[in-house]
Amino acid sequence: MAGYAMTAFDELLPRGTAIVEAELGACWETGLWPEEEPHIARAIDQRRREFTAGRNCARRALAVLRVAPAAIGVGPAGEPLFPPGVSGSITHTGQYCAAAAIASEDIASIGIDADTRRPLPGGAADVILRPEEQQTLTSAAPFAGKLVFCIKEAFYKAYFQRAARYLDFQDAHVTLMLSERRFEIRVVGEYAAAWSRERVFEGRYAMDDARIYAAVALMHRP
Repeated sequence: MAGYAMTAFDELLPRGTAIVEAELGACWETGLWPEEEPHIARAIDQRRREFTAGRNCARRALAVLRVAPAAIGVGPAGEPLFPPGVSGSITHTGQYCAAAAIASEDIASIGIDADTRRPLPGGAADVILRPEEQQTLTSAAPFAGKLVFCIKEAFYKAYFQRAARYLDFQDAHVTLMLSERRFEIRVVGEYAAAWSRERVFEGRYAMDDARIYAAVALMHRP
């Protein structure tokens, strides 16, 4: 179930997911609910625009699911608070924003992330990539380091909704299946058992000329 138009995430998430994208436009400028305003009152202009676009996209995604519109608050770790019964995720980079939502009776949680199709900035690889990832990804694909960053961000958003704990970049190892544009992500940190006995999860990614997109859907606890 896409939003009002085809999106980069349509083939990356389960059927029944509502996805809405925005590039520029009025939804970046107005539309916050009064309950959301305090969360952004002291933010710089760019952060306010991103926050506004994210909340507007999220409410449009809820409308696709036929869920009553609601304020999308901010949790103690900065996570967006979707209404009960819904798993949702928001991403923004540059002048692009997207939100995805699905009934949590169908899927335990989802996470999405998008980033510019550029190499990782200098020094970032040592923070984001595990040593074995750096060895295997050096020649795997253009922008492989940024792709793994995007994958980990998407996974951590989904994982946090179930475990109420963010993972460190070194707590997960990504294996790319380039020919199929999918990946496996193995939780290797000490918090692996916080939500599930499973340690290996799967997801899908996509690229276009401007951006990289990654998405993860976690099934209900076995």
